[in-house]
Amino acid sequence: MGIRTEPVVWLIIAGLLLGMGWFMIGAGFPAAGDVYFHLRFARDFFNSCVEKVGYPDWDARPYDGKGTPAFRFYAPLAYVITGVFQIFGFPVGFSVKLSILLFAFAGAWGTYQWLISLGKSGWAASGGVFPFFVNPIMALHLFFTFFYQNLCAMLLFPLVLAGFSRAEKDPTSRNGLCLAVVAMGFVCWTHLPSAMMMGYGLITIVFFRWLSERIHFRNWLKRALMVCLLGGGFAAPYILPAVITLDQTNVQNLMAMRIPGVQTDFIYGVNFRLDEGFLG
Repeated sequence: MGIRTEPVVWLIIAGLLLGMGWFMIGAGFPAAGDVYFHLRFARDFFNSCVEKVGYPDWDARPYDGKGTPAFRFYAPLAYVITGVFQIFGFPVGFSVKLSILLFAFAGAWGTYQWLISLGKSGWAASGGVFPFFVNPIMALHLFFTFFYQNLCAMLLFPLVLAGFSRAEKDPTSRNGLCLAVVAMGFVCWTHLPSAMMMGYGLITIVFFRWLSERIHFRNWLKRALMVCLLGGGFAAPYILPAVITLDQTNVQNLMAMRIPGVQTDFIYGVNFRLDEGFLG
């Protein structure tokens, strides 16, 4: 066990320090428009959960208090986790950082399991954890664009790959596909467009495996589609209410009616300012 786990521990520490250390201990966030939205949304989502009974539905802050049903339409998992950290007294800014760290740990474990399922040794699989933390896409999100939901969903993709590879390694066992389905479900709860792109990615992987190794294309295409469909079904409690009531709102018309510089918009809310206390 020491040979398999010790390199993981040291490489995770090194990856965290190099890839996420400055983001976690540094003050503030990158100067990106999405930062304002996600921090404001995470704070108001948590406040709505605390003040109301049941799942929050109405984001009352935008449009001078007229509000929007954004809580119903935005995938909630990242904001729910951020809210849990806020319950323990952490400011919303640091809660967002801790949430990203939690998703990153899940992705690191998924990366390790994925490489193990591909037949790599414990040392080789451990080596894959290090570039997972220091990859340039993560740095782009953390220090430049900060697409919060996209990043959290992307960090879960190795779990989907680990489950799919386990299923390919042992088609008689259901554990692999179950892991892939549950992981894809959590991706759907985090960011639906990312789930769609990951579905395309699975199908692309199946296609290239068929070209290179002549696997049974139709069977594995069915499995990839099943992972996507069942994963979406796992997130049905969030997806169905949003889809069914989609015709009840039209953000484009609201944005067109907004008076620039007078009315607050959907992104920034009312009198929104990122002060030090808010960022944590």
